[in-house]
Amino acid sequence: MTSERPTVLPRDMVGRSGRTHPMPDPIFITTPDGSLVGAMSAEQLRADAERLMLELAAAASAGDTTAVAKVAASWRQRLDPEHLGTVALTAAARMAVEMVAPMLAQLTKRRGEQ
Repeated sequence: MTSERPTVLPRDMVGRSGRTHPMPDPIFITTPDGSLVGAMSAEQLRADAERLMLELAAAASAGDTTAVAKVAASWRQRLDPEHLGTVALTAAARMAVEMVAPMLAQLTKRRGEQ
């Protein structure tokens, strides 16, 4: 295993057009030069990403940075760095799609009404 940062091969679950793209199963994690680092089940990735997203959202809503750090520490113990990076990236993408995008849509709608 190299010390290079891994790259995830599958495309975003939701593309720019708003259409979903099927994720390959298993998902292969590689380095920038294409060396295989690991693989994980697409279903496990979805489940872990959703759980991480919800745990982070709950910790952040409490306004306690220590709670967010505890969530991060527990996930660091649960997964190796390559898998954790993939899960965290997927969780961040889901947060953007499911939490931030609707808020931005409301702001855009409100600006259009003014």
